[in-house]
Amino acid sequence: MAAASKAVGVGRGSRWAALGGWLNDAEAPHWVRPRPKASSQRADVLLALALSVLSVLLTGLMQSFGGPLGESTYSGIDYASAALMPLSLLARRRYPLWTLVIATILFLVLSSLSPPVATSWVFQACYFSAIYTAVAWSPTRRRTWIVVGLVIAGFLAMIALPWFLSSPVESELQEKFHGAQGPLDPLLAYGLFSALVNIAYVCGAAAFGRSSWKGALRRTRLAGQARTIESQAKMLTRQAVVEERLRLARDLHDSVGHHFTGVGLQAAGVRRILERSVQDGRIAVDEEHASLVRESLRAVEDSTREGIGELQTVLGVLRAEDEGWEPEATRPEAFRDLPALVARFEDLGLTIRVWVSGEGGTAYGEVEDHPLDNVRQALYLMIQEALNNVLKHSTAREAKLEIVSRSAAEELEVRVTDPGPARLDTDPRLVSSNGVGLRGVEERVVALGGHCSYGPREKHSGWTTSFTIPWPIMSELDGEDSP
Repeated sequence: MAAASKAVGVGRGSRWAALGGWLNDAEAPHWVRPRPKASSQRADVLLALALSVLSVLLTGLMQSFGGPLGESTYSGIDYASAALMPLSLLARRRYPLWTLVIATILFLVLSSLSPPVATSWVFQACYFSAIYTAVAWSPTRRRTWIVVGLVIAGFLAMIALPWFLSSPVESELQEKFHGAQGPLDPLLAYGLFSALVNIAYVCGAAAFGRSSWKGALRRTRLAGQARTIESQAKMLTRQAVVEERLRLARDLHDSVGHHFTGVGLQAAGVRRILERSVQDGRIAVDEEHASLVRESLRAVEDSTREGIGELQTVLGVLRAEDEGWEPEATRPEAFRDLPALVARFEDLGLTIRVWVSGEGGTAYGEVEDHPLDNVRQALYLMIQEALNNVLKHSTAREAKLEIVSRSAAEELEVRVTDPGPARLDTDPRLVSSNGVGLRGVEERVVALGGHCSYGPREKHSGWTTSFTIPWPIMSELDGEDSP
């Protein structure tokens, strides 16, 4: 029994919740419609005054032809009733519930004092508007529906009470409907007809008001969504600008920084040779040192030319990226250009041991390049920056470059390790560094959907830069089956 009672209680609660959601809004039960503007309030005043004048004119016309009830004698009460009912709408949207209460009182009182005026369409439309405005504009929804419910109850009472309290009314109606034929008793049919008309009248006004309230809520939501979309669009625009700035910074750093690092190293070597070759205020360079100077200056010239060429390539892409412009210079192609990259670093005095392997440490000759150009270029630039970091910040003259492919996971891991230790001071003639290089590597890795780590080695001196990126392996192992 307890379970049955509980189920009945839950059923009633759900029905009340559904009714409350229909009357108000389940997603915004506490939403309050914004108050009308001053222009709207002025319009209400002008409308009420205009309807009052129109109602008085219509009353004069009805008096001229007898009106719907056939009465040609109209008193001052009739004209006062015609003028007073529209004036109840003077502040209908500012004080909607008070307007409905006042209009209801006037409707009941004036209908009994002046039945002919109560049948005019202006009189009926004014009260319809009062109910509509209360439902559409009242800020307190619970109080609104209570007041509307009381209004409906008042209408039914107005119809029913004369039947129970006044026998002359019943006699008068029986005389009026004498001889009427139909399936129901004339008095019962008249009572049901009056009840249905008045309920439809009140409920129709309330339904229109609810539709207006829902429409205002929907417009508010759409305006909020529009503001949200605009805010998100601005945020995405700012984010795109920031990402583009970061991309430009990475491209310029990776394209130019490496070359100027080499220029700085070669120029520093030439300076040291010349400083040691000063004798009696003159520079005397033997053939061996002269050869080193020539090679260093040639390297400076080549590296500068390459750096300027890559800078022009980046700038050309920036200026004409939307026009389908293609740079004449060939961009790096990952593994195919690694030998040349390693050779450049070795010319700068950094020996690089390259180790390429598959899963389980099985070495093989070459890993196929990624099908996307931007991924291959990013891989090349990240390897270049990791090696450049060793050249600038480590005292070690050798580094290990490991490239490990994992075909099952379709990813590629790159690890650059040097035995260190780190430089205590950096030659001021080199390109200064504030860590943006490795941060650029990390940003590129994250953009490709991978992960990156760098820092001192745990059990040994030196530094490790490691990153893993998605990489579909499309070639077979040379001479062995893929593990």
